[in-house]
Amino acid sequence: MITFLTTVGIYVASMLVLEGVGWLFNALRMNGVRKRTEEWCKTLPLTGEDRRLVESNRELMREFFPDGIENTLRGMPLDERVELMKNLIDRANSVYGVDVSVVKFAPASELGECTYGQFEREGNTVSVNLDILASDEGDVMRAIVGTVFHELRHAQQYKAITDENYAYGSEEQRRLWALNFAADNYIQPEVDFVLYQKQAVEADARQVAEHIIENF
Repeated sequence: MITFLTTVGIYVASMLVLEGVGWLFNALRMNGVRKRTEEWCKTLPLTGEDRRLVESNRELMREFFPDGIENTLRGMPLDERVELMKNLIDRANSVYGVDVSVVKFAPASELGECTYGQFEREGNTVSVNLDILASDEGDVMRAIVGTVFHELRHAQQYKAITDENYAYGSEEQRRLWALNFAADNYIQPEVDFVLYQKQAVEADARQVAEHIIENF
């Protein structure tokens, strides 16, 4: 069962910096893999498995946003938007099979003005920015819905390389995700925004989310 938290107090948000290592991390280290940044700054095409994931989530989109994202959310009170997002995350969590246990709804003062949402390895948690969720701007409403699928994809990437019993992703996908998530390899947006967007885990999550919300 997912625990949903709406916070108004102090919340120390961590970016997607992954300190622990899973079974694939250890395998890479044991083999002495040392790659340059360019090795994990690439976008792989969606696999058949990915396309099935996208279509399953698009079925949810048709259920939750039959008239489109903007027509559904515009004018909706924030508390109702939170409930809708809770239900969407709960259902999408099952589709991804990642067992995210906690979802936090927190203000921009805690998450960051430009942070729509984030995935935290510690606690297997997804956070959503309440202030951005409250917006009635079309592009922003679309982006905040896409954030749900984007952050759950991060949870899926991480599970795929740390849980050997979770069979998801091609060998090349898992290799790139593991390299990107390895210590000091994840590029923060404030360090280099261009490379931040190009790195494998971000490019992949963005691609999946965009396909899911396309034409909604």
